[in-house]
Amino acid sequence: MRVVLDTNVIVSGLLAADSLPATILDLALQGKIHAAVSPSILAEMDRVLRRPRFGFEPRKIGSFLALFKSRSKLVSPKKTLNLCRGDSSDNRFLECAEAAKAEFLVTGNKSHFPPRHMNTLVVTPREFWDAYLLRMAL
Repeated sequence: MRVVLDTNVIVSGLLAADSLPATILDLALQGKIHAAVSPSILAEMDRVLRRPRFGFEPRKIGSFLALFKSRSKLVSPKKTLNLCRGDSSDNRFLECAEAAKAEFLVTGNKSHFPPRHMNTLVVTPREFWDAYLLRMAL
């Protein structure tokens, strides 16, 4: 399963180790699902994780980003999209999903995105987990 993880899923997973976003992040880091990421998403993740309110140590942020990048498919989207409501920077996740031919974009802000873009379904962590469990049962 090729997926794109929104930054809010990454942050939630790092903040709450026993959460569903943490489980999904672990699947990606273990290679049980195939995460895709773009340079602009990595830059956003770096900026967001460095916000003081999260309290992450800068050294650990760098280590996490290096690990996440090494376990993900790095893509360079060729198209610029303008499909997201609310936060136009969310378009970078759809651009990455299109370039990577991802099946899922997992986000906590599903309302910002169209329900589907090309062959990518936009889903919550719960919806992704349910799809993952169903696929593993087959």
